[in-house]
Amino acid sequence: MAFFTARSHAAPVPTKITFFANSFCPFAQRIWIALEIKGVPYQMVEIMPTPVDSYRPPEMLEVNPEGNIPCIRHGNWGVWESGVVLEYLEDLAMGHSLLPLGNPQLRAHCRLWTDHINRKILPSFYSLLLTPPPSPSGEQPMGLDGMQVDGDAHAQATNAASAAQHSMLVATLQKNITSLVNASHATGPFFLGNEIGFVDVVFAPWIIRLSRVLSYYRNFPRPEVGTRWRQWVDAIEADDRVRRTVSDENSYHGVYRGVGEDGWCAKDVHKPIVEIQYARKVVAQEGFGLGGDVWGRLSEEEAVHNPDGVGQTLS
Repeated sequence: MAFFTARSHAAPVPTKITFFANSFCPFAQRIWIALEIKGVPYQMVEIMPTPVDSYRPPEMLEVNPEGNIPCIRHGNWGVWESGVVLEYLEDLAMGHSLLPLGNPQLRAHCRLWTDHINRKILPSFYSLLLTPPPSPSGEQPMGLDGMQVDGDAHAQATNAASAAQHSMLVATLQKNITSLVNASHATGPFFLGNEIGFVDVVFAPWIIRLSRVLSYYRNFPRPEVGTRWRQWVDAIEADDRVRRTVSDENSYHGVYRGVGEDGWCAKDVHKPIVEIQYARKVVAQEGFGLGGDVWGRLSEEEAVHNPDGVGQTLS
């Protein structure tokens, strides 16, 4: 449905809100969902991430010289970074409020768990996605440099280490999600109860990608029927406002297949995902026991590949 939603918002609107985004960027999807929930009229301009396409519309660069996406232009002023944009949309007081009104403690509660998503869940999500998956039995494993590992004994040891690493990364992500679920409303279905809100919008793009990307490529466990976690996932997947920003499953495979099948290697030979700059950055910062030799170089390579940071997909 995302394609048709984008097409239906191609024309300028009286609110003078222009949304510069890529329909496969999860950070842009945060803002997109918020705009759909609020019912705020907006124009959407599709932007390809660099290095796929370095072009940025002049009307975007006028208010956002670095060309970062996602970005909103409101009149002659611009704002980017998905968290800041979401707060700005709340401050405009247009349409449905995502943060609870008149309850400072509950609003702070939402912000605390938004921080948990950004600092804990997303780094563990991308650590699992970017790490090469364990090799199937009988196949020569792939090293983190993208090369096959030779030798039966060495291969078995590498497979065992890869499987242990994979299990650790899955457990880390599960633990971080469980902490978030335990902080949510007891009966839900959304984070604060019956209505979709701020935390739901912040996390929804990765809930969508858990089943379409991580479960598919990394065997990440799907939510068990009858659990609070399953209830939340089902509510997000069923919400019409969210669904209007979701592409068909094959489209996600087109974006994530290269990294999904092989992980990310130091030679960067795989097809990059839209948010690859962010993913490499958070994995390099967090580490997650992956070994500083390879993963610690990510930030150094980032400086070589994109020294100015121009046109990156941001958070």
